[in-house]
Amino acid sequence: LTLRMEGLEVACVGCSIKIHSHSSCAETNPGPPYWNHAILSYNPWEHTHYMTTPDGKSHTAIATFTGHDATQLEGKAVLLYNRDSQPVSCGILQFSDLVTRGIRTLQTSPNNHPVYQAAPITGTTSIQFFPDDTFIVHMILDGLPPNCVECKVAIQEGTDCHRTYQGNHYWDRSELQRDPWATARGAYYTTDETGHTERSFFLYNGFSYKDNLHHALVLSDATGTRIGCGILTPRVGQKTPNTLPPMAGQ
Repeated sequence: LTLRMEGLEVACVGCSIKIHSHSSCAETNPGPPYWNHAILSYNPWEHTHYMTTPDGKSHTAIATFTGHDATQLEGKAVLLYNRDSQPVSCGILQFSDLVTRGIRTLQTSPNNHPVYQAAPITGTTSIQFFPDDTFIVHMILDGLPPNCVECKVAIQEGTDCHRTYQGNHYWDRSELQRDPWATARGAYYTTDETGHTERSFFLYNGFSYKDNLHHALVLSDATGTRIGCGILTPRVGQKTPNTLPPMAGQ
């Protein structure tokens, strides 16, 4: 889900957003939260939240898994709630050609950070930017620490991987209230016993494709030590893709 709205409750952190089973915003009761009970034994909407700025604006990217595809979600009501769990906005989901227009991709093949002396890191990380500046990170990498659970990955302020420090996490502090490069927001990878990872997650750091260009993407291990670094560059022969990469790791 990507959200860009104004006129919401100010400075709302952890306010809920849910897709409901009914297909009308005119009903007092929109029905229960909508997910596939045959696949999921838990309610995926319990921890799906957005946040707003001090002037009531929100630009949030959320990744969740309902067990339903887009055709099953079409026509359902999506509701936003305030901090008191009262509904403040409702809309009906419709298909859009947004994801097929204006998508641009940055990519990098991270190398070992100067302090990481283990096996060489190989593979590619690509970041697809949508017209609203939200993006999806897709990672297929080897040579990482084995059995690394929810290890951090982030775009940094720096633009040079030859230095031992690439600066802090890169995000717009004038628009966002909290660092989006947090494991709680999906910004992590998990490896198997061979050090392989294949994962995708959605995010929004407040900056555009152009802003993120040439910044360093840094991988950390379970202790927070930086182990890999790569500079984000435009994908060679870039064309607008018609489909999203598979949501591995979701």
